[in-house]
Formats: sequence, C-alpha cells, structure tokens
Amino acid sequence: MITPRSALKFDLFAEASRQHKRDEVGDPLQVIARHIDFAELARLVGEPLTTPCLTNPNREEWAPVAV
Repeated sequence: MITPRSALKFDLFAEASRQHKRDEVGDPLQVIARHIDFAELARLVGEPLTTPCLTNPNREEWAPVAV
C-alpha cells in the first residue's frame, strides 16, 4: 500500500531555521526608520487631535493620549 503524500513536513529544526532567516533580514523597522522620521510623523498625526472642535468652540481640546 502507498502512503499518502503531504506537502506538510515535520521538521525538528523549523524554529531555528525561521529564527536564522529573521536574523539575516534584521529588524525591518530599523531599515524603514532610515527613510521615515517616525517622531515627526507622530507629531503631524497628533497635531489635528489637539485642535478644538470647530462645530462647538466651547468644547475642550482633545488630549492625544485619550485617542
């Protein structure tokens, strides 16, 4: 009788192999941070959140941490 074939293989060293691949590539956020200033981006995104409500001028400003 022929045993059924499967694309899934049991690998004792699969986790070590995945970790090695992650170590080779490195942290993608560090690579992206070379081109994007995340602090400036956060400031630009947070700026509109601190503006008062235009429809109700008596309403308090939003705190960025509340959002």
